[in-house]
Amino acid sequence: KKGYKPIGKFKNEKDSFVLIGYLKNQDNIKISSFCLENHIIPILYLEEVDFAESEVVYTQKHEDIYTNIKTGKADIGLMYKKNYDEIKDKDKIPIIREISTNMSHFVMVKSKYYEKVRKAFYQIENFEPTDEIEFLESFNIVLKIEELLKIKEFFDISEFIYEIPFIGVIIYKEKIKYANKYTHDLLKYSEKELQGINFEDIISSEFREKIKPNVEKVLRGEYFSQYFENIKLRAKNGQKRYVFAFSKTVLYKGEHARLFIFVDITKQIKYQKLYKVLRSINKSITTAITEKELYKTVCETLVKELDIKFAWIGALDEKGKSFNVIHKCGEEQGYLQNIKLSTEDKSLEEKGPVNIVCKEGKIFINPDTENNPAMAPWKAEMLKRGFLSSVSIPIKKYGKVVATINIYSSEKHFFEEENISILKEIESDLSFALEKIDIIRNSIILKKAVKKSDYWVIITDEKGKILYVNDFVVNLTGYKKEELIGQTTAIFKSGYHSKEFYKQLWETILSGKEFSSIFVNRKKNGEVFYIEESIIPIELEGNIKRFISIGIDITKEKKLYEEVKKLKFYNIQTNLYNFNGFLSKVEEILKKEKKLAALAIVDIREFTYINKTYGIKTGDLIIKQIAKRLKRYFRKTDILGKIGGDEFAILFADLRKKEDAFIIEEKINKCFQEPFRIDGTEIKILINAGIAIYPDDGKEFYELYENASTALLLAKKEGANVVKFFSRELENKAKGFVYAKNLVERAIEKELFIFFYQPYFKTSDLSLVGFEALARIKDENGKIYSPYQFIDYLEHSPYLDNFRQFALEEITEKINRWNIPISVNVSARSFKDPMFAEQIIHQTKDLKKPLILEITERVFMEDIEKTKELIQEFTKYETVKVSIDDFGTGYSSLSYLKDLNADILKIDMSFIRQMLEDKKSKAIVEGIIHIAKSLGMLTVAEGVETKEQLQTLKQFECDYVQGFLLKKPMPEEEVEEFLKNNANIKRFKQYD
Repeated sequence: KKGYKPIGKFKNEKDSFVLIGYLKNQDNIKISSFCLENHIIPILYLEEVDFAESEVVYTQKHEDIYTNIKTGKADIGLMYKKNYDEIKDKDKIPIIREISTNMSHFVMVKSKYYEKVRKAFYQIENFEPTDEIEFLESFNIVLKIEELLKIKEFFDISEFIYEIPFIGVIIYKEKIKYANKYTHDLLKYSEKELQGINFEDIISSEFREKIKPNVEKVLRGEYFSQYFENIKLRAKNGQKRYVFAFSKTVLYKGEHARLFIFVDITKQIKYQKLYKVLRSINKSITTAITEKELYKTVCETLVKELDIKFAWIGALDEKGKSFNVIHKCGEEQGYLQNIKLSTEDKSLEEKGPVNIVCKEGKIFINPDTENNPAMAPWKAEMLKRGFLSSVSIPIKKYGKVVATINIYSSEKHFFEEENISILKEIESDLSFALEKIDIIRNSIILKKAVKKSDYWVIITDEKGKILYVNDFVVNLTGYKKEELIGQTTAIFKSGYHSKEFYKQLWETILSGKEFSSIFVNRKKNGEVFYIEESIIPIELEGNIKRFISIGIDITKEKKLYEEVKKLKFYNIQTNLYNFNGFLSKVEEILKKEKKLAALAIVDIREFTYINKTYGIKTGDLIIKQIAKRLKRYFRKTDILGKIGGDEFAILFADLRKKEDAFIIEEKINKCFQEPFRIDGTEIKILINAGIAIYPDDGKEFYELYENASTALLLAKKEGANVVKFFSRELENKAKGFVYAKNLVERAIEKELFIFFYQPYFKTSDLSLVGFEALARIKDENGKIYSPYQFIDYLEHSPYLDNFRQFALEEITEKINRWNIPISVNVSARSFKDPMFAEQIIHQTKDLKKPLILEITERVFMEDIEKTKELIQEFTKYETVKVSIDDFGTGYSSLSYLKDLNADILKIDMSFIRQMLEDKKSKAIVEGIIHIAKSLGMLTVAEGVETKEQLQTLKQFECDYVQGFLLKKPMPEEEVEEFLKNNANIKRFKQYD
């Protein structure tokens, strides 16, 4: 097999073996042997070893045979005697038997070395040549080893089959000689019981004639095979089991016997029968047009297809207390006359079939009449007639039990819980059939009654061709009857319904089910009308299908409903939900879905200005276009609403995670990114939006809405096109925002804005250099409001432009009146205004002293190039100077500072306050002053409050100083007095 050829053998030498080890009284002995086939031969001579029942453990080395026995891996071993004699062991394994053979010890060699090796070996003394024929003959001295190995292989496979847990094995002559465990379990017999009975006793009576000849053939010693596709075995408890079997004659313990191998297919057979019943019932459902006809077909089908003894259907009387037998089929044998059938009979078991089926609407399964306590009241009568198992199934109409099907089998356990799903399907289909028969009956009555009535009635064939219309259809649609007959119902199509709608319609009615909906149809003159319609499929004899459409005209009601609904829940202008509709829909979704969601409120900024500038008609068109854009940008599942004059709301349902809310912000911004075009005019719409997350920011609509509104207020404060998300902190900020908003609106309306002026001085001699103008609000009662109470709102409000114009006029007037420079802070929004530079230049052209514009680092760093351009523009005019405010607190990029060409650098007060205690702050102040001087800028130190700070700034050669040490901000009247007395020079000499 491996390509070796025999060269020769030693003269007069024969193989001698020893069987060593310990023989025990056990069925399966483990034998260790060298892995050559001819080593099996001596084992076959041993009476002590049953080769078929033994397990052989092969080894690669002879020494391993000895080791396997020593370590318990084998019981006995077969090895060369020569190898055994060479083993040194004090406790040597004993020899059971020495075996002499006629087999020689051959020398083998690979074919490619054969010629070279053969010549060398022939020169050895006592070595004689041999050939393949002699080798093979000696190999098969007594038995053919390959055939024996095949027997062993067959035994192993057979043993495996016997032990498979779902295959039954029986060996019998007349009586059963052997059966595996699976057979015992299936047929409920013990091993002892089964081996003592005739094989025919476990075969169901109707199949015994097929089996009987087999026993006679076996007794005569005939060999034959037989296949049984479907045969019934009888268990000890009387239960019948369907099996798929194969039978063959075999030798068993020296005698001819029959091997019967089978697989239990009872479950499959029952399912097949029940499904066959189900198919037959379903077929009868499509043809039966009366309950009596349906019940008759069902009873007959059950008895025929299930091969059962008896079936009957009983219907409850009008009071629901007793049964009337509607139909019965099979071997009743007077059973119904001898039992009581009542739902009110207190003598019956509370959990008996009648109560369960009628009162609880559940299927009742009786698997074993003889041993089921629930069947005690009927047990005697049932057993007398061979009703060994039964089932009762409720028949419902519109959810109420109206009848029961009662089925009786001559087999125990014919009905079991594992069949419940099919039984329920039978129950469901019969309930559907009863309801359909009701519909048909009513439809037939209706057809006769409504020919001249105010009902829409059309009958079509299976393709939708019109076969009949009543007068109402003719009068409503404007078509003549002859114009409609032969046409399909598509003649009424309005285009309002989708392809999916018609697909669902046809799938429903072709499956035998009724389809109901409101149809939007079109008359001959094109006018639309609404029909509340039901289409009922009918199958007539000859497999002819018809569809009956019955409906009522609800056009007036529909139009009125739509109008009322639109007025109540929709914004007529945009066809989006109004506030009530939005609230209702959002509450419905939040209650139903309970998933992560987001509510956004979008506000159109300064929409009143748009209406005044472009007209109300244009404003309306913009609102409509905004609604269209929102529909385009957001999903169909998102809820859109116009909830106020210039406010829209959006609910984003089923967010996967909170971070998805950022997509909402992006969509809102994209929606308003492009300008709106109205009659050739492009109008840019600015918005703000506030977003709240469900359920974190609110668990019901109003809480969510209020928090989104709070976020919106904060967004408005920051300026146009800002979208804000709500957090708990925003709630408190919003209160301050509302306070500031009211304060600013009142100040604008009643002209309450004023300025305080804080002077700044030349550091060297404390002479007056100029003033910084600081905004205040002074109310009717003289109360002064500081900037921190309103300035943030003012900078982002629609009133900023008005305030800026007022401030410029006020401050430039003071510059000329007092003949002194005045500085003023410029907001980020003003700085970005394209008209800002032109406004400043125009306002300052006639000034005696310059207006100083203070710009913070944050503002100029937002757009460096634009800042450069503006400052460069202002350098052309002597009346405008630029100061960099709060230097050192923001970006402080020196690379940008060198290119800005500003006039003044203001050192932030935080450094001035810390410079005497903090060396680093002191070094920063000194460094800023030196850098400014190097760049040709003047420096102003803010917040000087002590003499020591003033002295240090003098040493650093800071140009100007400002602070409470020298003078606090003053109202206009005090400034006038201050300048008039010219007292500052005298007052501040004390700090020299």
